[in-house]
Amino acid sequence: MSSPLILRLVALLIGGAFLTSCKTVDSDQRSFLSSYDGFTAASKGGALVYAGDRSKLKGYDKVHVSDVEVLVDVEDDNKTSRAELNQLAVSFESILKEEFGQKFEITRSRGPGVLEVRAALVDVEPNSPAWFLAGYAPGVFVATSALWAATGDNPGSGVTTVQVEVLDSASKERLYAIIDEERGGKHKVRGGLSRWGQAEISFRKWSQKIVEAVSQP
Repeated sequence: MSSPLILRLVALLIGGAFLTSCKTVDSDQRSFLSSYDGFTAASKGGALVYAGDRSKLKGYDKVHVSDVEVLVDVEDDNKTSRAELNQLAVSFESILKEEFGQKFEITRSRGPGVLEVRAALVDVEPNSPAWFLAGYAPGVFVATSALWAATGDNPGSGVTTVQVEVLDSASKERLYAIIDEERGGKHKVRGGLSRWGQAEISFRKWSQKIVEAVSQP
C-alpha cells in the first residue's frame, strides 16, 4: 500500500476527509462502514484491518453477501462509466460469494448464525494496456521501473480501493473489517493486460483474505 493511501486512511480514521484519486468522499460516504474505530495496520500488505475477538466467530455456518456499493462519483472521474462501475460491483459480489461458498452456505436471509458481508468500491482506475505494455519497450523500461520504485506508480496500471466489513447479521456487531488499496505494477503483468484485469485479481485476493480471517478458528 502506498504512503499517500496511508495518509488518506489516517485522515479518515481521525475524522478528516478520505481523499481518493476520483473524489473526496463526503461524510455520508465515509460512514459506509459501521465504525472506523479499532483499525490497525496489517503486518503484511499494508491494509488497515479491524479484527475483533476471534472466539466470537464460532457458530456461523451461513453468509449473506449484500450488494456491493459504488462510492465513486462518475462526474468526477471521466475514466469510467456508471455501467462499468456497476459491473465491477457485480463482479466483486460474485467473487465474494464464490469464495465464501467454499466454507459457508450462501443465503439471502439474515438471522442467528449468519454472517453479513458489506463491501464498497471507493476508488477505481482502469488499466491502460497500451501504456502498460509500452513501459516494457527498450529505453522506457528503465525509466518506468525507476518511477515504480520511487512512487509505487506504473504508467498504465490500475488502482482499486475498497472498504469491507463482516457483521453478525442479527445483532450487527462488527466482527471484521478491512480498508485496502491495490495498485498495478511491473511485477503484476497479468493484471495489466486488460482494462479491469488488476481489479478482478484484487477482488479475488481480498475475498480469499476475508474468508480466511472470519473462518472458524
